[in-house]
Amino acid sequence: MQNSHKTIALELFLILIIPLFATQFAAVNAQPKTVTVPNDYSTIQDAVDHANAGDTVFVKAGNYTLTGYPSGLTINKPISLIGQGKEDTILTQHLYKGSDTVIHVSADEVTISGFTIRGGMIDIEISGSNCKMTDNNIANGYMNGLEISGTNNIVSENDFTNNAVFGIYVTASDSSISNNSLSGNGYAGIILDSCKNVTISQNKILGNGNQEYENSTGGLILRWSGPFHVNGNIVSNNYGFGIQFGEGCNNAIVSNNNVIGNQFGFRLLNYIINPSGIASLGSGNQVFWNNVENNNVSVFIEHSSNFIINKEEGDIGSGTDIVSWDNGVVGNYWSDYSGYWSYVIDQNNADNHPFTQPIDITKPAQTPANSARGNSLTSLLFAVTAIVALAIIVVTILLYKRHRKTT
Repeated sequence: MQNSHKTIALELFLILIIPLFATQFAAVNAQPKTVTVPNDYSTIQDAVDHANAGDTVFVKAGNYTLTGYPSGLTINKPISLIGQGKEDTILTQHLYKGSDTVIHVSADEVTISGFTIRGGMIDIEISGSNCKMTDNNIANGYMNGLEISGTNNIVSENDFTNNAVFGIYVTASDSSISNNSLSGNGYAGIILDSCKNVTISQNKILGNGNQEYENSTGGLILRWSGPFHVNGNIVSNNYGFGIQFGEGCNNAIVSNNNVIGNQFGFRLLNYIINPSGIASLGSGNQVFWNNVENNNVSVFIEHSSNFIINKEEGDIGSGTDIVSWDNGVVGNYWSDYSGYWSYVIDQNNADNHPFTQPIDITKPAQTPANSARGNSLTSLLFAVTAIVALAIIVVTILLYKRHRKTT
């Protein structure tokens, strides 16, 4: 009987202790690791396929031809893909001659850094969320350099050059596009389309657009939905517009930017309004605390659409987004401003608080809120000063009367 009790006790002990060891063993095995191409795997896709969630695939310097279909490289798990350096670690898709995507990311929480990526119909497509793309060269896409959707994505410190259509095509809400350089992209540097809460900040958007298309190409396009936050950018020397308000852009705040040397500093597109698509004009947009300098035309407002209004399809007319050119306290510096009263754009558009000297865009813009705080502080200081002055006068009178009595 005693041996039976011992056996039962041993079995219970093993039942309890084995899962603990198994858990510890699994935890050890689950630690993120780094696999290296070509040391551990000869191709990047093999390395990605054998990586676990949280691992890093490190790619040594070299020229890599990606041969997958329909994407040269597919990433469908949360990993980091890190190149040895963007100048020397080059990924291209030549097998299908630009008919496909070089890299397609379908997973969340993927980081890509340290590559030159080029030669696809789309160089890189990200449909996951919480992804990061930093320190890459994205070039020579047959269409777009980057197409990014999902949510909460970050695109920072990349160069987008000479892509045939857009440098970055953004449909990713709650995302940030910052500190990138975009130049030589055929239709526009950046387009925001059908998304909201996107911040475009500290980018250099230079020399995008195509002279053949006159005013319809340029630097940055804002359309469909919003709000958008555009601040701290240099938007310069683009063919066509610097910044365009396109179809149905709402609640975009454009401030602290240099918009310089474009054919048009700003363009308000005239577009068809259709209940099945856009049923109303975009509104709530504000442009203030910007330097708008040496553009051929500071603001170009289209008054008719390039498209034919078709009543049979339900088109109810055309129009442009509604934009305020100041925030009620401050406006913009316009290099062609004469210096008297408002800066008049047309009968419906004017900057009522223009500046006569260039603005320091590194400083925060004055808004109605901080203006009210400033006015309150000024009023308080004035009141205190007045009270002190009154007290000095009263004391002086009392001392004078006392002196006369004593005399």
